[in-house]
Amino acid sequence: ALPIYPHLGPEPMRSVEKLLDREDLNSVAVCSPAVFHEQHIRAAVARGLHVFCEKPLVWGPIGTLSAVTLALASLSSRSGLVLHENTQWVHTLEVFRRIHGDIVPDKVTDLEVELSPPCRDPDEMLREAFPHVASLVIQTTGGDSLEAIRVASRPGHLDVSAGIVKRGRRGSVLRVRFSHAALSPRNAAYALNGMWIRRRISGDYKIEFEANGRCYDCVDPLEQSVSVFVEEATNAMAGHPVKHAHQSVVAAAMTDAVRMALRFTLRSD
Repeated sequence: ALPIYPHLGPEPMRSVEKLLDREDLNSVAVCSPAVFHEQHIRAAVARGLHVFCEKPLVWGPIGTLSAVTLALASLSSRSGLVLHENTQWVHTLEVFRRIHGDIVPDKVTDLEVELSPPCRDPDEMLREAFPHVASLVIQTTGGDSLEAIRVASRPGHLDVSAGIVKRGRRGSVLRVRFSHAALSPRNAAYALNGMWIRRRISGDYKIEFEANGRCYDCVDPLEQSVSVFVEEATNAMAGHPVKHAHQSVVAAAMTDAVRMALRFTLRSD
């Protein structure tokens, strides 16, 4: 549980610059709407701050995400600053391993993902949920791009299929199903080679995963993501080299490709 500080309360600021000028910080969490992430990340990096950023790292016109993400990742690493994108689903892979065994990227032939974002517009669905998918692609298959992307859209639903490319060779198949859900808890599940785990959330926000008729405990993935960021930022402040946010760049390029396929599909309908 987080400590409670009754003498402290939120104080509104008219601009991010005013906040950064006023407070003595070493790190910030960027939780603003996605279209403002680039502006706020740049402001934080300019003041020498490590950044924990909600997914997606950036959002803008179709086809621009990978270039902007690369620029921010390069700027941060050159400045010795951590840029951490909060894609929490990779922190559930330990549960998958506990249930189904080790994940060997070269043997993962099929990745399926089901998520229920709180929006109906297809592009907004990609904004809210595809960063999770891309992070799982990278972590479970080692994939670095997508090809042969197909998108099917109907009210409240978006289906994506693609070939996953690793080092220039197609090695796995990706299938994604997004279904709008206005209220939590929302459907969330994924499978590697047909082996599923499905998230279950109780009223007190206890997170479990169900597989084979059993439920398995899971440490809150947000807590794990924050812990990774804190460790990386602490190491950076101690003088250790900072990793370039390469996975965020790869994920942004995958998102660019899917958004382009979606635009082509909508124009063709």
